[in-house]
Amino acid sequence: MIWMIWAASLLALGLPACQVLKPAEVQQVVGAAVTIDPSQSGPGDSEGSDFCAWKTPAGRFVILGIYTKASVAAARTEYAARLVEAFGGGPAAKTIAGVGDEAQYRNYVGGLQGGVVVVRAGLVVFTLEGPMERAAVLGLSNLVLARIGSH
Repeated sequence: MIWMIWAASLLALGLPACQVLKPAEVQQVVGAAVTIDPSQSGPGDSEGSDFCAWKTPAGRFVILGIYTKASVAAARTEYAARLVEAFGGGPAAKTIAGVGDEAQYRNYVGGLQGGVVVVRAGLVVFTLEGPMERAAVLGLSNLVLARIGSH
């Protein structure tokens, strides 16, 4: 088990967020061409974080944020922080079974189409959001898990 967590951590560290999902995969689920917005992509402010923002012609974004931590305890703390950031102040998110070690999803509020999922898998936490149906967000989440390691 420890070997699998360590391997997942190495995979996540070695693959920038903009290489985890291919533009064609993002385009397929949003139904429009996308381009990577370099001003919103790359290493984040917190240690071990990396982001990718794919922009649609309508000015909407699909955003993947990856946070790699040194311990499961640190990953759980990061997961809790991402839940507050993504869902604080609005309707409760729903727990999603079978996605990583723990995951929650909620549709956007206020009439916008789309939603956001927060996932923890071992030492890695990621957020994925965009203007797509719940099934598409979760489908892309499963691709992320397959590429960074699910445990």
